[in-house]
Amino acid sequence: VGGNSMSGSNSISKYPWGAHYVPLPGPEAHYVREFFEEIGIIQGYQKGLPIFNEYYLCSEAQERLFFQGEWQEGLVPQHGIQQDDKRQYDEFFTFIESLKKKKGVDKKYVFSIPLDSSSQDPEYLKLDLISMSEFMREKGWNSSYLNWYVNYCCRDDYGSPHNKVSAWAGLHYFASRAGVGANADAQS
Repeated sequence: VGGNSMSGSNSISKYPWGAHYVPLPGPEAHYVREFFEEIGIIQGYQKGLPIFNEYYLCSEAQERLFFQGEWQEGLVPQHGIQQDDKRQYDEFFTFIESLKKKKGVDKKYVFSIPLDSSSQDPEYLKLDLISMSEFMREKGWNSSYLNWYVNYCCRDDYGSPHNKVSAWAGLHYFASRAGVGANADAQS
């Protein structure tokens, strides 16, 4: 038993001891892959990609949002919004996809899991000096729906709103999940 089944507390809040899931490990997650091989989660490789024991895979949560009187798939409303909101969604998610492939001057991926495999490029480390909400404002991403979603994600992973989470950490949340498998969807 693991994940959120055990918890602790301090003078600030209660907290889980561990994650309730692990994203597919990317190529930099050597120890995770080694551990997954040892316990039978990775059963081999095909064309360099891990073959996962499907018993341990879990699909991305299929969430629904009740918005403007109707149910919509996902957490980002698609119906009943302005064209500018859609444009901002496209810009944001395209930007995140580009970050997943981006490497710093040290030839490491800018955002990686494990965290210490991430680039130490000063150009990206300076994102730790501003909040995620400030970064979004600078990019012109002022859609209340997009900001609600990013805030939700920061609160879920870091326990703090996006105006208290650094832009580096906020972007890491989205751009570090780049693992792949021979038999698994990237979001598994």
